[in-house]
Amino acid sequence: MFASNENTLAHAFLNLDRAFLDAVGGDEASPSFDDFADLLGAATLNFGLCELHDRRALRFESVGGQDFASAHKERSVAYQTRGLEILDRAIRLEKPMVRDFMQAEKPTGETGEIAVNRFREDFMSLIADSELKPKDVGRIQELIDEAAKTVLSGENLGQWLSEQAKTLSEARRSEDRGNRDNLPWWKIVIIAAYVGLSVWKIWRCTVRKRCSRAEKASYEAAAVVLGISLKFC
Repeated sequence: MFASNENTLAHAFLNLDRAFLDAVGGDEASPSFDDFADLLGAATLNFGLCELHDRRALRFESVGGQDFASAHKERSVAYQTRGLEILDRAIRLEKPMVRDFMQAEKPTGETGEIAVNRFREDFMSLIADSELKPKDVGRIQELIDEAAKTVLSGENLGQWLSEQAKTLSEARRSEDRGNRDNLPWWKIVIIAAYVGLSVWKIWRCTVRKRCSRAEKASYEAAAVVLGISLKFC
């Protein structure tokens, strides 16, 4: 009774997420970051489907359809539980990510900063030319600025990403599951993690001599962020 729309939404998000992973993945020096990205996408999908079924349960309750409401509520709880389990696995990658960041070769001179700033400009131009409210665009701007500052200052981005995952876990375990404001808090934290992964991969591209992929990465990162913000969930 509800599989069709659920599958359509899941398929749409997975297409966005796979394109993002193809654009930014494959760095042999930081496999834990790729693992984290995979788990982040899986957790996002489950949390989104949780919210989908929760809203449907509320709609059926409002018209007295208790049987349908109960079925959707059960489905919602199952997706929430699965999402938290996957997120816990992502959080356990903290030490490998910190290690990979410390051991990975870093750009020299201004090359890394130039690549990150170019990505930031391309990404934000795509976000600004969207249906998001100005307040939400500004919030995403803050997130990418924070991620860029973290990596360019030499702070360990693996630690930063792990903190985003922990914050997401706290939000999803709260009474409202992080659903507040026009752009819910749980989505903001996920967007921060996606942006952080993008910044890391772009920064590393100057070492790997693969910065021709930077434009594609900015497009795919913007697409998945907009998908989370506007369409999915």
